[in-house]
Amino acid sequence: AYNNGSDIQVREAMAVASSMAGLAFTRAGVGYVHAFAHQMGGLYHVPHGLANAIILPLVLEFSKIKCAHRLADLARVSGIGKSGASDNQLADAFIAKIREMNAAMDIPQTIKELKREDFAKIIDRALAEAHGTYGVPRYMSREDSTEMLTKLLA
Repeated sequence: AYNNGSDIQVREAMAVASSMAGLAFTRAGVGYVHAFAHQMGGLYHVPHGLANAIILPLVLEFSKIKCAHRLADLARVSGIGKSGASDNQLADAFIAKIREMNAAMDIPQTIKELKREDFAKIIDRALAEAHGTYGVPRYMSREDSTEMLTKLLA
């Protein structure tokens, strides 16, 4: 859909997949990716989908220690990684593929609008949104959040 926006069948499949994802996360909740992306949109007017794409690999890296087996399953069903690879290797391959896809779509790795002086406000709001309401594999501390936001600085 990104490479050929005039392919109606592919665009329809993307719309269906997007709807299915929406149905899934209304039942399962969303996590830190969305919680921090909401802050980027609210404070800096960064489009929500773009903020999610930028933040996703960082949250997956953070969470991997508690959910490598799940990321490995995603790699397997997506045909990513080598046969016989360990769960950690497959999890790394899955995250690398997301970064590769982001690069292919010119999605930046940082949020140019982000300001260090806003970190406390962003962290307060994102953690209040995510903690206790979203099922996450691993809870972020303020220090973890600061480390992630620092990586997002341009």
